[in-house]
Amino acid sequence: MFTLVGLGPGPVDQLTQGAYRLLETSPQVVIQDLNHPVAPWLTTQGVSVHAWPAQDFLIPGVYGVTGDGAAQSLIWQAQGVVHTLIPGLPDLGAAQSTLKFLDTVARLRRECPWDREQTPQSLCPYILEEAAELVEALEAGSEDQVLDELGDVLLQVVLQATIYQERGGFDFAQVCDQINAKMIRRHPHVFGAVPVASSRDVIQNWEQIKNQETPQSLSNKLQKLLSQGSSLAIAHKISHKVAKVGFEWPDFAGVWAKLQEELRELEQAMATESLGRQSEELGDVLFSLINVARWLKIDSDTALRATNRRFLARFALVEQGATRPLNEYSAGELEILWQKAKQQLH
Repeated sequence: MFTLVGLGPGPVDQLTQGAYRLLETSPQVVIQDLNHPVAPWLTTQGVSVHAWPAQDFLIPGVYGVTGDGAAQSLIWQAQGVVHTLIPGLPDLGAAQSTLKFLDTVARLRRECPWDREQTPQSLCPYILEEAAELVEALEAGSEDQVLDELGDVLLQVVLQATIYQERGGFDFAQVCDQINAKMIRRHPHVFGAVPVASSRDVIQNWEQIKNQETPQSLSNKLQKLLSQGSSLAIAHKISHKVAKVGFEWPDFAGVWAKLQEELRELEQAMATESLGRQSEELGDVLFSLINVARWLKIDSDTALRATNRRFLARFALVEQGATRPLNEYSAGELEILWQKAKQQLH
């Protein structure tokens, strides 16, 4: 007989009564995380503690997992392991905070005119804005800013789920359940018995499982990228994915030559062709530059964000160094101020 016990979030005094009694009277217990605070307590009680085995080596007995045990119970059900679950306590602090936040957002939808007017589509710009601000905070390395921006991103997730729930659709709990099930399904090396040697194996397994869930051609997959993030980041992903299937230059010389070719075509379009044609050629130049970045192992979107920040810092110094409005300076005078700003920052 298999018995699964939720060990709760931490100390022994947070075990449920049922879990405490079972663990205390068991001759041996298999624990998923030997660093869990319950492990040394079991040893003092004379209980033999063992590490969690691979799926193929499961034998009847008592198995302890962090949290309430519900996630592992679902895994065992999917794997056909017949068992009894003795639930543990979840992290009540996190659960209570989540419930309070859900109540706050629901009240905003009822009582705030602006929040009440929002639709899933009207909130799209805010999702992009908050995600970008979170990335900015992460790159700046400010923990306080990251904490604040993570909350702003979470607000957008909860708002969307709340609106759909109001319409009779899914709710926030279903969002959590669905992503939890997906993570379990796509990490068989953690929640199953699939061996992996490196993160490359993990990525390969992820793509295989994803393709089994929703089979589609590479061109269809790439088409979906067009609405995901900035155009630079999307182009980088497209370039990377087609290269993986062999649509690639043999060496960097070919990549560089292609960039020069596209620059010449842009120059010709600027001289003789329409604005629409010039736009197409500029796009080709940008895409070629992204291929150059990929070969150099540089993330083009990250590089451009760094350039934006660097430009703004230099421009602030130009404004500080100016003694009159900038539009009263000649191009040559502005260049002198710009070069001084560059020297100050390097």
